[in-house]
Amino acid sequence: MTSVIFFERRGAVESPDDEESEEIIARSVVNMTVNMYEDFLIECKKYELEFNRLRDELVDQYDKMVQDFISLYCDAMKCSEEEWNAKMRKMIPSKEQFRDSFKLTVDRAPLVFTSDDLGEFWEGQFLGKALQMAFSLARYLDNFTDFEYPLTAEAISAIQKEIRLLSELNVTNNEDVIQIISFFKEIGDLIAEGECLGYRSKGIVRIIKEKVVKIAVERNLLKMIEL
Repeated sequence: MTSVIFFERRGAVESPDDEESEEIIARSVVNMTVNMYEDFLIECKKYELEFNRLRDELVDQYDKMVQDFISLYCDAMKCSEEEWNAKMRKMIPSKEQFRDSFKLTVDRAPLVFTSDDLGEFWEGQFLGKALQMAFSLARYLDNFTDFEYPLTAEAISAIQKEIRLLSELNVTNNEDVIQIISFFKEIGDLIAEGECLGYRSKGIVRIIKEKVVKIAVERNLLKMIEL
């Protein structure tokens, strides 16, 4: 199990002479399994390339943005560009500083389940995520229990992927989740491209939903389920 922390650094654009200047850092923490983390890194690389492309577009506009700001400031304050340079120039970052202020980094740290309240909390978080995914997948499968909506290759691929991820999320080997996964695998055995799941699968889906809600209520995790 690993805890992934995303850092998007935006800032450090004050004057380099200003010792009190600080970076503006946006961050988020996501808990995922090691396999999920490895898959995430592959996707993250794509977003990093797009992030850098957008950054470079902004950097290319740097000179125009500065000049537009100078004109706006001088018009509003009724001052000359020389006066602006004397008062404001040092507060504007250089082009290099502006470019370097855009950074996207990912750090990770192992998440260890302990026997105290904190460990119980994290176990509940992962159980809640597993229940949320199970309920969402069951709702998705409902779309294909009607004869009017046969399964496509894309739908089958998505279902199989979700079942695999659900197994990964069950990091504590919760017996209830294991049973839910077995229900999904039973449905998986009935999957065939171009056909609907049929009434048997519809009954299994109903059982899954009922079980998920029952567990969520018992463990006080119902708020994590999008009913």
